[in-house]
Parts: sequence; C-alpha cells; structure tokens
Amino acid sequence: MKSVICVLVVVVAVVTANQIQEKWNRVHQGCQQNQALYVPDIIFEQLKRGEKPNLPANFGLHANCMMVDLGYQDSQGQAITGAIREIIKKYYSDNGKVEDIVRECSNQHGNKEQVALGLFSCFGKHKINIGQF
Repeated sequence: MKSVICVLVVVVAVVTANQIQEKWNRVHQGCQQNQALYVPDIIFEQLKRGEKPNLPANFGLHANCMMVDLGYQDSQGQAITGAIREIIKKYYSDNGKVEDIVRECSNQHGNKEQVALGLFSCFGKHKINIGQF
C-alpha cells in the first residue's frame, strides 16, 4: 500500500511540474511575440545557468508580462496574494512558513516592472518553481 501511495505522489508531482513548465513556455512565447517585450533567449539561458548577464532595458517589461499572464501580478502591477499563496503551498506544507513567504513575496514595491522582478527574485530565493528553473 505504501508503494502505491509513493508512486501516486511521484506521478502527481511530475504531472504538476509538467503543467507548470507548459504554462511557463506558453506565456513566455506570448510575451516574446511582442517586439517591445522580446528578450534574446541567450539571456534566459544564462540566467538558468546562474550567470549574471547584462539585462536589456526591456527585461522588467518582459518580467511584468510573464507575471501578469502567469497570474501572479495584476494589470496595475500589484502582486496577487491568493495566486502567490497557491503556488507556494505546492512547495511548502508548513502553514506558518507558507504565510511568511507569501508576505515576503507579496510585499513588493515600485513600478510594475520592479514588482515583477521582485516576485521572480522571491520565488527563486525560496525555490518556488513557476517554470523558470
């Protein structure tokens, strides 16, 4: 019985990860279609490798497009706490820890580009995979 439960947990985790990645890829391609938001793919490859590339001036706009279309930021630039909570709960089971991270990630200031970049940074810091890894 324990074996069956373990297999089910692994299958659900893999399916969820695939869904997250598919959504990320779809949203990323949509943002890339807008010339004003286009960022060369080499930049994203460098970021995934942990490098620190020179980010183009429109990187924040691209990040905002991603966060809005992924559902973590509204069109006015504000973080969407409920959606942030839901993705964090996929990675942390302790409610106190979840709420601490939700508060940290939701508490972004500045313009919509700065908020988007702050969300990316916070998700990365806490190993919350929204497709960026």
